[in-house]
Amino acid sequence: MSQYRKAKTVIKDLKHLLAALERLWPGQVRCAEENTIRMSWSDQQVQLLVPSRVLGTGYDDLGFKRVEDGYEVFVPDHSARDLKIGQEALADIEQQYRYFAQVERLEQLGYTVVEETEEDGEIHLEVYRGY
Repeated sequence: MSQYRKAKTVIKDLKHLLAALERLWPGQVRCAEENTIRMSWSDQQVQLLVPSRVLGTGYDDLGFKRVEDGYEVFVPDHSARDLKIGQEALADIEQQYRYFAQVERLEQLGYTVVEETEEDGEIHLEVYRGY
């Protein structure tokens, strides 16, 4: 049976999480209304799942389980290689999640994103506020 490690992260908004996952793996993410998707090689039930074939891990998926205060993340821990891939994927997801949350907040404050660039793994936004 595969092993999963719970990752410590702060992901609370489903809309931003789905946007982040779709940006990274368009059309590849499985989503359910509740924690009903069974992770491969495990009895763990999750709401969102990134399949192992998309991640490039040998056996294990990356799963997001809805809990009271947000989402609990299950990172593959079958092997050192899978754990590294899972942790790298989680870092990418967290970055994209923060991006979508920040863009929404900027729009609420009246700003418009006019340019987006990525350099050295960082996303830079140029914003404009019309009067």
